[in-house]
Amino acid sequence: MSVLVIGSLDMDLVASMEKFPESGETIEAEGFASIPGGKGLNQALAAARLGAHVKMFGAIGSDENSRVLEKILTNANIEIENVQRYEGSSGVAIVEVENSSSAWKGG
Repeated sequence: MSVLVIGSLDMDLVASMEKFPESGETIEAEGFASIPGGKGLNQALAAARLGAHVKMFGAIGSDENSRVLEKILTNANIEIENVQRYEGSSGVAIVEVENSSSAWKGG
């Protein structure tokens, strides 16, 4: 089975905290993790793990995050010839997670 994925590739910067800050409030994060993500990257990895031959179409920058994202894709045997590279930063998502959330797995 072959799968073509067109989508985003980014680095999720995840901060865990006791509660979400109110407008104008500063809260110290209790944990932090950089997690490769993006809807496209997540879909491509899922398809590859299920045994599909995957081709990725998307874009990454020229920063350290781009090297991490590229390595994750190539380690999963995902074709990246159609991932465009541009000067500048790769996409980044800032994610806040309340510690009571079951979604938080970081430290």
